[in-house]
Amino acid sequence: MRKLSLIFIIITFIFSCAKSTKNHSPEEVYPQTLKSLNEAETFYFDAQIVFGNQRVVNHTYKIQRAGYEPHLNYFFYKEMDEVTQIYYKLASLAVVEDHKERITIFDYGNDRSIPRYLEAYTQDEDNLVTVGELLEEHKESYTFLGESQFQDKTIFSYKIGNRAIWIDAETKMPVQLALNPTFDNTGNLIGQTRLFNYSNIDFDIALTEENFTHQEKEGYVSSVYGMKAEPLLNSQAKDWTLQDLDGKQVSLADFKGQNMFIEAWVSSCDHCIASIPKVKQIESEFGNQMKVITINFDYDLEETKKVIKEHQIAYKVLLGNSQFDKDYDIRSFPSYYVIDKTGKIVYTNRGAITGVKEKGLFEALKGLK
Repeated sequence: MRKLSLIFIIITFIFSCAKSTKNHSPEEVYPQTLKSLNEAETFYFDAQIVFGNQRVVNHTYKIQRAGYEPHLNYFFYKEMDEVTQIYYKLASLAVVEDHKERITIFDYGNDRSIPRYLEAYTQDEDNLVTVGELLEEHKESYTFLGESQFQDKTIFSYKIGNRAIWIDAETKMPVQLALNPTFDNTGNLIGQTRLFNYSNIDFDIALTEENFTHQEKEGYVSSVYGMKAEPLLNSQAKDWTLQDLDGKQVSLADFKGQNMFIEAWVSSCDHCIASIPKVKQIESEFGNQMKVITINFDYDLEETKKVIKEHQIAYKVLLGNSQFDKDYDIRSFPSYYVIDKTGKIVYTNRGAITGVKEKGLFEALKGLK
């Protein structure tokens, strides 16, 4: 009996020791997480971003460190909500937008702005490379907030600057990151500017350069950003075929022999919305002499219809596509064009229709015969 009791005690002790080593202390977990993020050669993970207004965006990342890479020191792939993919390696940046059927190549040889675009695409705070930099920055000043349970896991929370991070006590992997968090009296998170949720984290898995190389897709419009476009002014306007709000096809050829004012815009653009009264004025003053058409690039029909209703837009609105975007060299919104009866572009500009731009535009409209 005593022998059996002794065996039971030994087994219990071994089990309790194993259980106690399963979850590490908060003081151990933070530096071990930092070490893992700093030493990983490849990263694969999913990140869900919940904004303060509860809007959710999903990202999937693949990253491979490459010390010889000129800008990031790593190759980079990001999928954004299954419609946009970012590929980057060796100063080659490509953006594939499935909902626009468009591929944009950023040519570093012709446009030295790649570092600026990379910052916009790669420096999201849900990127675990960025998280590792945050942990490194606050490794001497972090504050342990407490222990809690999350999806049957024990997690530790830490305050790092104006953020809070939750780390799995067993795997030592980040679980959540909150920007500008607020807590109640019991330490529960009650608000934040953004909340990042992590899943499917895997380090040092095999990745090849193909993971960071975009493929051409049939029917997609490819363009090189940074290549100097042919001047549009005084050139013949390229033909286009677009859909109206009811799905009917409309072509530039439908307006052969007519003067035209065309504006490209998006609903999220403040300058576009501010220019609506000016477009209405153009329709009112010149509508008998020319055709006024605007082309919306929301790629979201319901959003476009909502803005049209809100601002009581009566002039014709068509739905833009990537071919028009490329052919008319749209760099920003709004972009607008005046086309004479011969089909020649006699005026083009971009930005809010105010000041000098407004004056130049109206002079061009008045000069049409």
